[in-house]
Amino acid sequence: MEIKERYLELEQGQIFIKQWKFDRIDACQESPIILFHESLGCVALWRNFPEKLALLTGRDVIAYDRLGFGHFPH
Repeated sequence: MEIKERYLELEQGQIFIKQWKFDRIDACQESPIILFHESLGCVALWRNFPEKLALLTGRDVIAYDRLGFGHFPH
């Protein structure tokens, strides 16, 4: 499994995205699991849950920081 980190530019600013990605040909055929959150405002608060979810399901998992949280430039 590969872990990718990047920033996505939005009108309101940029958000940090972290993706737990499988290096398998068939992995791209499955939709990724995107973690939406209410109180967990940043990727770091998910701790090891996204990695465990990816390993158990065999699917890519994507988590992101909400605007104003985590790696968001203040």
